[in-house]
Parts: sequence; C-alpha cells; structure tokens
Amino acid sequence: MFFPPSILRVRIVRDGQRKRNMFVPLILLWPLVLLIALLMLPLMAIVAIFRRRGVWRMLKSAARFAVFCSDARGLHFEIHNARDDILLYLR
Repeated sequence: MFFPPSILRVRIVRDGQRKRNMFVPLILLWPLVLLIALLMLPLMAIVAIFRRRGVWRMLKSAARFAVFCSDARGLHFEIHNARDDILLYLR
C-alpha cells in the first residue's frame, strides 16, 4: 500500500544528553507536492507536443519518486560528529 512518511523526527544528542528533539509534520507537505504536480501538467502537455518520450520519462521519474517516498517509511539516518550525534527518523 502506498503511504508516504508523515513525520520526520530529528534528535540531536550532545555528550550523551539530548539537546533537541523535534517533530516535523511531513503530512503538511504532501498537499503542496500534489499542487506542484498539478501545476506541472500544462508543462507536460507542451513537452508532449514536441517530444513524446520526454513526457514518459517525466512520468516514470514521478512514479519512481513516489515509490521511493513510500519505501522511505521507517528509514533512519545517524550522523556522528566529534561533539554531536544527529538522528533522523522517517515515520
């Protein structure tokens, strides 16, 4: 089932103590992405007049981006620095 990540959690740890713990609601960004996609439709129509393969490439890349976003749920990054540890979680 296609369900993109809805929350990004950022945790900054310095010397074993938590300094920042933020939640970024990604669910608020997805309507903006949908709006941008709808605004791109006229551009795709213009490209379709001149190059049919260009439109298919754009559609394929949009589909791959959607698959990447849905597969990114549960992904986490750990960035270690000399002083700080930054943890990013996609939920």
